[in-house]
Amino acid sequence: MRKLFFYLKPYWKATLLAPFLMLVEVFMDLLQPKLIASIINDGVLKYDLLHIRNVGLLMVGAAFIGLLGGIGCIVFSSKAAYGFGADLRSDLFDKVQSFSFRNLDKFKAGSLVTRLTNDVVQVQNVVMAMLRVLIRAPFLAIGSFIMALTISPKLALILVIIIPLLFIALLIVIQKAFPLFIEVQKKIDSLNTVLQESFSGIRVVKAFVRADYEEKRFGKENDELMHITVKASRLIALIIPIMMLLMNITVVAIIWFGGLQVWEGAIEIGDIVALINYITQILFSLMMV
Repeated sequence: MRKLFFYLKPYWKATLLAPFLMLVEVFMDLLQPKLIASIINDGVLKYDLLHIRNVGLLMVGAAFIGLLGGIGCIVFSSKAAYGFGADLRSDLFDKVQSFSFRNLDKFKAGSLVTRLTNDVVQVQNVVMAMLRVLIRAPFLAIGSFIMALTISPKLALILVIIIPLLFIALLIVIQKAFPLFIEVQKKIDSLNTVLQESFSGIRVVKAFVRADYEEKRFGKENDELMHITVKASRLIALIIPIMMLLMNITVVAIIWFGGLQVWEGAIEIGDIVALINYITQILFSLMMV
């Protein structure tokens, strides 16, 4: 892994700027629910139009700053990740060119094509995710939880029940899906090998009238790849419905118990709205991961 980070050195400025700008966006996102609560509690309920206007302008300003931070993060993370991918791909190609005949016999041509294309793209996407999602998700989740605690420690404790359930569900799905994605990678290798052999021996195939055989061979590999990919995707697709179910249960619980606290005068309506926003941010940040 350390060797891979070596390829980020030429892009160290972009590598540092992308997370910083993402933190700016996260901070602006954390500020928005507080401003909404202020508008409801001190503006709408007190009929203070001036306060509504002023805080509304602050919300617009915060949203604009967050937008700039998000765009900047995308620009710099893309520059770092794509540069990383290009350099890694170039070095891999040079390495393959230096292979001995023994090494070339060990690795199939289709497998090498996969390493130079699909695998590099996957690693490149991981780098991009590290500069975006792996910065945004934990800071947004932790920040939202802290903000929720400042509003109502009692209501925020509902998350202590929901989040472990969410992690258990995620762990079960990922454990079942991970072996399938390894199998998908193997099927991609096999498909690329069939393609390479078919293209390189096209004259022989035509000479011996073996086109139908090659089509069946390719069709078999293609169908196997499709079936295993669909199977893996179905498992991953379960994550969002599970999260949405838990999120809706959490929101209902917040409204129910929060309504009782509003009735008792322990909390204001705007704070309930802000709390729901923070809890939604926490769960969506977990969905990013």
